[in-house]
Amino acid sequence: MVAGMVLEPAVLRSSFEAVTELLTCCGLGVFATRVGLLDAATTRALARCVFNIFLPAMLSTSVARTVASGASFSTLLPLPLCALVQVILGLGIVTLLLGGPKEVRTPAGRDVAALASFGNSGVLPLVFANCLFRSAPDLLARANSLVAMFLLGWSPLFWTLGYSLLAGRRGKHADGEEGEGEEDAVAVGPRSADEYWHELRKRVLTPPIMGCLAGIVVGAVPPLRALLVPAAGSATALFPLPLHRCIEAFGKAYSPAALLVLASSLALPSVPKSPEGTESIALSTPTGKGPIREIGTVLLTRFLLLPLAFAGLLGAAKRAGLLPPDPLRDFILLMQAAMPSAQNTVLALQVAGEPSRASRMARRLLVIYLAAALPVAVVLSAALQRSGLLAAGAAAAAAL
Repeated sequence: MVAGMVLEPAVLRSSFEAVTELLTCCGLGVFATRVGLLDAATTRALARCVFNIFLPAMLSTSVARTVASGASFSTLLPLPLCALVQVILGLGIVTLLLGGPKEVRTPAGRDVAALASFGNSGVLPLVFANCLFRSAPDLLARANSLVAMFLLGWSPLFWTLGYSLLAGRRGKHADGEEGEGEEDAVAVGPRSADEYWHELRKRVLTPPIMGCLAGIVVGAVPPLRALLVPAAGSATALFPLPLHRCIEAFGKAYSPAALLVLASSLALPSVPKSPEGTESIALSTPTGKGPIREIGTVLLTRFLLLPLAFAGLLGAAKRAGLLPPDPLRDFILLMQAAMPSAQNTVLALQVAGEPSRASRMARRLLVIYLAAALPVAVVLSAALQRSGLLAAGAAAAAAL
């Protein structure tokens, strides 16, 4: 896919701008933690706010606008389905690289598998889209909609499969109660219907997923859409209730708050002591491969093997007639396949009550993001050159 491709200056610039912005935010968060403005308790409370309020608000409003824009479900449905394909493909690749499911079940193996399987599917793709397509507003608006629909598939996967993978049998749920892992569920034997639905609600009906579902309902049901979603191009056409704009205001806090959780975790102690003075169990059970090899596994998966494998599957699906031609959709999907690991892995560990692992995860994320600029630029340059989107955007801008 990348053979013979020339790196696009615009892509290189947007890549380095995104990484620089992330590092600047991390630096400010580390400084705030070092001078005592943030501590472990504050970081955990902020993580709960992101999980319970800011992230659901962002998802619900973005999905509602996308569905209300009139885009057909046949056009949008491939995005959440491809999110599932990318995660499963990434998990399969990293399982092979680690040496099998047994290695993935260790605490460090869970961290590596989550980092390799789940990319940054919200913040960075939106930054790249804005940098690349800001001169073509229509193209930019549709790119943002496609990112939102990808999140519709990605977010439920992360907060079910990804959260379970990270938290394991020692994890806690978002409400702070102890949660059972899959092995514990088997050990306790049959459960009543009430216990089953209680467990299902905690594992599946999380606030981010409820935000996605609410957005679909509001955007698809005409009376709710007329009352809650502002009409495009006219703020007074239907006199909508201000609820949507209020929720949208909370959603705007998601990105900076999640970045602050990541940055604060960088500055917190990486190995807190137990009352007996021993290290946390979560940090004392490695995969046996060492931190360098573990990070190398993530880099190899996210920046080479997963983009190549997904590009092959995408090409095969189009040749088989399963997907209609859509250059922007294909570019967004390839961009998602090459994004660095999800910042929400730190957030999930904070929510799960494992700040020591969250701190270690944040340090690994810092290395991954530092190493991401060049490989991401290579993949995006190849995808852009194949799609012709930059030329189309320039033509659209010249026509304005």
